[in-house]
Amino acid sequence: MQTQSLALHAFRILMALLFVLSALVQYNDPDPLSWIAAYLAPVLLTGLLYRGWNVRFPAIGLAVVAVIWAALIFRGVPAANPLGDEVLRECGGLLILAFYAAHIAASQSRNSNHAPID
Repeated sequence: MQTQSLALHAFRILMALLFVLSALVQYNDPDPLSWIAAYLAPVLLTGLLYRGWNVRFPAIGLAVVAVIWAALIFRGVPAANPLGDEVLRECGGLLILAFYAAHIAASQSRNSNHAPID
């Protein structure tokens, strides 16, 4: 059980670091503020989770927003070359964000006491 807990903590820390890095490389994007905010939102959720906050509903909301955002921008992917388009990469980032936020929400629903995580 301890190994699983350690692996889960390592996963969350790794994901938070990857989201920070993703936010940092958005400076040259045409709309950097929206992407920086999107990639820092799961970092904030992770931090609040470790402080003992109940982030279940904000995490669900973030996951839903990310999936809707990905679906909306996916409509703009040209059929001729979908893998070479930046929009597809943006969709992938949003879906990773959504899955991670869903993971946070699911872990909160299993832990009803919402005590700070060791």
